[in-house]
Amino acid sequence: MQLMKAEARFLRAFFYFDLVRRYGDVPLITAVPDITDPEALYIGRSSTDDVYDFIDTEFTDVAEQLPMAKDMDAVGSQWGRACKEAVWGFHGRAMLFAKRYTQSALLSKKVIDAVESGASDRKLADDYEALFISQGNNKEVLFEIMFDGVNKGGTVDNFSRPPSHRGSWGGQHNPTHDLILAYEMADGKPSTPENGFDPQNPYTNRDPRLKQTVLHHGSEFYGVTLDLAWVKDGSNWTPKAAGANGNAAHAQGLATITGYYLRKFMDQGAPVGEFGLSKQSWIVLRLAEVYLNYAEAQNEADGPDQSVYDAVNIVRERSNMPNLEVNYTSLDKVGMFERIQHERKVELAFEGHRFWDIRRWRIGAEVCNGSVPVDPSDPLKGGYMSCCYPLRQADGSILYLTPQTAADVLQPGETTFKDPYTNMRNVYIWNDKNYLMPIPQDAMDKNSALVQNPGY
Repeated sequence: MQLMKAEARFLRAFFYFDLVRRYGDVPLITAVPDITDPEALYIGRSSTDDVYDFIDTEFTDVAEQLPMAKDMDAVGSQWGRACKEAVWGFHGRAMLFAKRYTQSALLSKKVIDAVESGASDRKLADDYEALFISQGNNKEVLFEIMFDGVNKGGTVDNFSRPPSHRGSWGGQHNPTHDLILAYEMADGKPSTPENGFDPQNPYTNRDPRLKQTVLHHGSEFYGVTLDLAWVKDGSNWTPKAAGANGNAAHAQGLATITGYYLRKFMDQGAPVGEFGLSKQSWIVLRLAEVYLNYAEAQNEADGPDQSVYDAVNIVRERSNMPNLEVNYTSLDKVGMFERIQHERKVELAFEGHRFWDIRRWRIGAEVCNGSVPVDPSDPLKGGYMSCCYPLRQADGSILYLTPQTAADVLQPGETTFKDPYTNMRNVYIWNDKNYLMPIPQDAMDKNSALVQNPGY
């Protein structure tokens, strides 16, 4: 019973963290209200600091009552429920959001120290790609939602696979060319022409995590080579003419709009069919995030000491990427923060972190107005995201059409079915009100003590 109470308190703190990062100040209810007094049910918003204080207290107490992952069976628990390493990890994450950097670093370090001393059986997975199709208790995972494909199954495969492999819905998650450009060259340098990046051979000699995260023209998937090329019909490059594959961008309603599909989380052994057949877990917290949380918090607290380099490097080494020191010597605090931002963007891609990182770093105007501006003279008018469309030439070779290559790739008089950016969708325009979400109207209607967030 005590174990179950501790797990319930863990979940309450976990959900309060989710509330406070969404809405900021929220009602903090720690005792059963007196239902005989209707006015007592109308509780106003407690301050963000008070909510984080509560989360801090709860996670601190609960961690003492829960077992290490390797001891769960011995105390009557089981994998899938909360363990001590998970509580420490979530606690460190919450304090990072609260900007309590010294405390956050200490909490993430508890996990790291336990792993490195052998007190914990958790460790980084050897295979980055295989980690995301694991079906329970991969040693890198600290907390996950598990599926068995029968009683409860996942849907990520059928939402994300190319239309030819969908079974039902597909092609819903389309990486942008902007993300592809974010991955470094294999030697750890930025992907620029000066460093050997070839926009007509864009997937060669890159960070291995790129091909483990994104499906592109030429990727091997389900035993076939993906053909995403457009063909020429008269003077127009199109996915609609004879010879174009149904998986090519815009070839059909469920095809990608960016020229890319998601590879991460895709289990090539999963059956193609209706929703709910996937068995791979959804990972909520894993060890690599803890290392990066520690690196960021420690850098903010004390600057880029050796432990910060070590925490980032151990994550990079798993993917055969060089240590930071190879290309970035004597980083200051700002420079290290930029490297940590980059590492989180690629290591944790599509795991649900980028959305929140943009908000807690307050970089919305910098990254959420699109990379192709509507009006280059006024970035605040917003813009579009970059796409990449392979064009099959008469000799069978491929030229890649992007916003950066269009002037070189397209010949005079040639047109394209779509521009290589997302102007077929609404323009991306950042508004600072989006740093917080609106309080749902039905909650406002039920509780007159609530005050709406600014801008809504």
